[in-house]
Amino acid sequence: MNKSRILNLLLFFLLGAFVVVLLRNAWVGDDAYITFKTIANFVYGYGLRYNVVERVQTYTHPLWLFLLSASYYFTREPYYTTLFVSMTLSTIAVGLVAFKLAKDKGLAILAVMLLMFSKAFMDYSTSGLENPLTHFILAIYLLIFFKVQLSEKKLLQLSFIAALGTLNRMDTLLLYLPVLIYTMWQIRKPKVFYLVLLGFIPFIFWECFSLFYYGFPFPNTAYAKLNVGIPRLELIRQGLFYLWDSLKKDPLTLAMIVIAGIVSFFKENRSFRPVVAGIILYVVYVIYIGGDFMSGRFLAAPFFLAVILIARLRLSLLGMILFLLFSIILGLSFPLSPVLSGANYGSHSDYLSIMENKGVVDERGWYNHVLGYLNAQKSWKLAATNKWKEIAAGKEKLTPGLFLATSIGYSGYYLGPGPWVEDFIGLVSPFLVRLPYLPITNWRIGHFERHFPAGYYETLLLQKNKIKNKNLALYYDKLALVTRGKLISLARMKEILRFNLGQNNYLLEQPYLANAWWQDGNKGQLFSVISLMPIDFGCLSHAKTMQVTLADNYSYVIFYLRDNNFIATQNVKSGVDYQRGTTSSLVEVPPFVWQKGYDSITIVVIKSYRDSVSFLGRVKLID
Repeated sequence: MNKSRILNLLLFFLLGAFVVVLLRNAWVGDDAYITFKTIANFVYGYGLRYNVVERVQTYTHPLWLFLLSASYYFTREPYYTTLFVSMTLSTIAVGLVAFKLAKDKGLAILAVMLLMFSKAFMDYSTSGLENPLTHFILAIYLLIFFKVQLSEKKLLQLSFIAALGTLNRMDTLLLYLPVLIYTMWQIRKPKVFYLVLLGFIPFIFWECFSLFYYGFPFPNTAYAKLNVGIPRLELIRQGLFYLWDSLKKDPLTLAMIVIAGIVSFFKENRSFRPVVAGIILYVVYVIYIGGDFMSGRFLAAPFFLAVILIARLRLSLLGMILFLLFSIILGLSFPLSPVLSGANYGSHSDYLSIMENKGVVDERGWYNHVLGYLNAQKSWKLAATNKWKEIAAGKEKLTPGLFLATSIGYSGYYLGPGPWVEDFIGLVSPFLVRLPYLPITNWRIGHFERHFPAGYYETLLLQKNKIKNKNLALYYDKLALVTRGKLISLARMKEILRFNLGQNNYLLEQPYLANAWWQDGNKGQLFSVISLMPIDFGCLSHAKTMQVTLADNYSYVIFYLRDNNFIATQNVKSGVDYQRGTTSSLVEVPPFVWQKGYDSITIVVIKSYRDSVSFLGRVKLID
């Protein structure tokens, strides 16, 4: 058997091993379900929106959303559909590196091993987020850049692929831009600008649609996470910690980015330099914005580019062997290596220690025991109900309601299209996300919670503007015209213009009072509401006592209402017993409440003791 045949067999074996490791590491994160809900609403005819009555772009990856929508249209199931699409794209991307971009079979073997040993790359080769499509597009992009002869047609092709990549995730434009500029400089003709503009038509079209349909050019999540008023130096420190966290958990990824950048920039031909420039630009941008709360997520794409550069280096046989040994040792030297991962991965994760790690977490380690492929069937048993399908079949009605949470992915999706879902970070709320963020000392990157203005809870509950601050109330009405008003109207177009030019920002300058029920008078701590339970008694009650069964380890607030009008609140605590699970207690209704009468209550759950599942057992009125 000759050397070439042996290398081919070894390469195919490694590609098979990559697929096996990918399957063992496959998972879907909670954040992906925010996109899944928009997809379900879109496919079932409610529009490209998360809450069906409001047009808000709650996703950062339009191209990924449309690709998954096409798949979901046939399956009507998000979890396995997304895993299949993600794994297919990731495998093709790795195959392109191995068979099309690598200089020889030896370098192809090295590239596949590097990708398989990288925690960042393997974690986000699934996850439900857009990374697999980003990797696929980057592979096509560099295949054209390195393989196609210089011409105006090549520039047009690169521009089109870059536009698709930007449409998949806007900030990845930094990875594509230096190569585009380099190619434009090589051609040096006036028409190059027109060619780039022509290639970017898909992205330009999307931006026009986004401005028309949503009222804004950028995703709501960008406003939620980027404009928070935290000093830039603090964010840069957090961004540097993001790299340090990656180095501790996944040393191979950052090491290869640095090595590939240095070697490619100084030792190889000029065509490598714009790719290195793109990697540097993107990593600097990641540091500038403070990184992310998902460890390694923003390093997967630059690492993938770094591996492509390594696969195109001119290495001697000895150099390749040394590189390979170094990669294997480094790849297996840390306990979180993806090749060592299995069903028990992350089973000892302690989410309460996140803030000690500056808010950066091994997201797959946290969700693997419930949403990892190896555990999904036996642990979570993935809710089989499809509320959209049941409503379309007439088996269930589109029931309104209200759900407040800090985590709205999985729970928000399986609530279906009926209930209004709101989160405190503002990911799905165009109003909350534009309120000034009040920085605190222990802020967490990507989780900048806004305070509800007084009256905003009642606004959500009744779907009528009850905000007490006049300026904020006016701002809310103007924003509602953009996100809920008639799509084509002169008044809406004027407000879209005013919002995007900042002409309504003066309404946010006046300080406002947050809802008083958020405040803990003893500690001065602002709690986060994670669930809400409305109970309608169907008639006016004057009961003086209620028997309430609630989950342990939580504090609760009871809202008393009559004819949908707020009467009073009452604080209630359940037991602190990690074994029993629930506490049944008698709640004395405030005298002025039972004297006036009440026909419904809403129990708001406030997380205060530990991470656990909150739920309502029952409520019984006692005269």
